[in-house]
Amino acid sequence: MRSPPAGLSAKVGALNGPSGFFHLRGNPAEPKPYAYIADLEAAQRICAVSEELTGLRLAAQDH
Repeated sequence: MRSPPAGLSAKVGALNGPSGFFHLRGNPAEPKPYAYIADLEAAQRICAVSEELTGLRLAAQDH
């Protein structure tokens, strides 16, 4: 894993992304997650469909 550029910080394990327009560009920031990101049931459905379509098994992560 690479470190952020000097003077910038990002928390490991946190949602980090660009701070600019539509989160497409800019310095790293920890934005407020969109509501659908916190939806565990939706995440489980997405993983199940992804596994079915790709034939790959995604590793489970305990949080």
